[in-house]
Amino acid sequence: MFDAEISGRVIPANIDDDQEYEYLIVGSFLQAYESNGSLLWNYGIAGQLDLYGSKAEDLDNDNVTDVVFLKGDFMHSMVIFRNKIVYDINDCVFEDLNGDGFKETIVVSDRGLEVYDIVGNLIWKIIGADFRSVSVGEFSSGEKIIGVSVGIFAKHVSMPPQVRIYSENGKLLKVIGFYWDPPFLKIAKSSSLNKTLILIIGPWSRGEYRLEVYNEQGMLLIDQLLDKNILYGRRGKWHSTEIIISDVNRDGLEEIVIPRGSKLPPFIFTLEGKLVQYDYKVSEEKFYIDIDGDGVNEYLDVNWHEFYVKGRYAIRFRSQDDKVVSELLLKNVKKIHDFYIFKAGPGKITLYILGLTSCGYCVIPLNCYYLKVESAYGEVSGEGLYVINSTATFSIISPIEQGNGTRRVFTKWSGDSAATTSGASILMDSPKRVIANWKTQYYLTVKSEYGT
Repeated sequence: MFDAEISGRVIPANIDDDQEYEYLIVGSFLQAYESNGSLLWNYGIAGQLDLYGSKAEDLDNDNVTDVVFLKGDFMHSMVIFRNKIVYDINDCVFEDLNGDGFKETIVVSDRGLEVYDIVGNLIWKIIGADFRSVSVGEFSSGEKIIGVSVGIFAKHVSMPPQVRIYSENGKLLKVIGFYWDPPFLKIAKSSSLNKTLILIIGPWSRGEYRLEVYNEQGMLLIDQLLDKNILYGRRGKWHSTEIIISDVNRDGLEEIVIPRGSKLPPFIFTLEGKLVQYDYKVSEEKFYIDIDGDGVNEYLDVNWHEFYVKGRYAIRFRSQDDKVVSELLLKNVKKIHDFYIFKAGPGKITLYILGLTSCGYCVIPLNCYYLKVESAYGEVSGEGLYVINSTATFSIISPIEQGNGTRRVFTKWSGDSAATTSGASILMDSPKRVIANWKTQYYLTVKSEYGT
């Protein structure tokens, strides 16, 4: 599959076994498009599909999509296998539980927990009710675990909302918590601790939420109460669908990040449970990806007003300190609805834009190469992503005065350009790297008692 995660309503999927990816657009309709943007088919859905919950997966690593999960309301979520459909699904994940190299499909529903093979045959199930969400992780020993959030609408069963941890074979290992409403659950690996953590956000009462973090042995590491008005905001609502473990401060130590929507900054905790950052600028979502190959992720700020630049819509990538490092202006796009982005290789990025043009709504594929502009002195311009086979311009200011009678003077470009002018252009038919070369000049002062 692609080296990325789904963002928006665009799902890459090889649905016709031709070794080329098509992609699906989900909403009130399910639409399939060729990679060139032409519509393959259009299928009406009874109900609205979720913008970010739907996903597709290649279960056996043959570059052919085997299963599609369409996330909707309780009556319209479904898992579609090649020759079978499983209806009324609340949540779904894909994971190789038995180590045979093929991923199983793990679903939760009002029926309980069910595990299916690649063609949709039921392998095993746990009978239950109101199983809301599912997350899969791995112990240090390599054993897979399945976490399930259970709600309150269990048929003929009296139990509070809770989290259940099962083994890879369906054995109940632990029951965690007694919550007011079904909690949100994430099982994740901490690189700095080299341990698997079980992270839970659960409504504790009408006015409070509780963040709990457990280790592999079930020991409670963090127990943090969060006021509902802080978590939701007094005028907004908290619709978090993710808990993230990430090294936010780039200090080698990870933090726990809890997004809170487009109007509120996220909560950021240390792994000891201390709130370390509150006022943190975010939009509806940040999509992180390393576009220049330096090992540090840039981000695309998914905030629709961010897309409108200089009278046209644009895709702008920013560095960790919010500096715009790349900007792609889009021609003839009147409105952007959603996008999908993946890293196709070193220095190559592909974006699919779902937008409104003069020809109506369509999918616009953008294949881009990255131009890296380097210089030991001065400030360069022109670095960034460019559409394949377009012409990129880059430049450096010269000379650069450095004081004490010394200055640097540009001589030529090296790398993928041999231009001798400080401003030059290059055809972006592959990822490019250009380096400014300099010479040093010293000011000579001549003094004489007579004449000049």
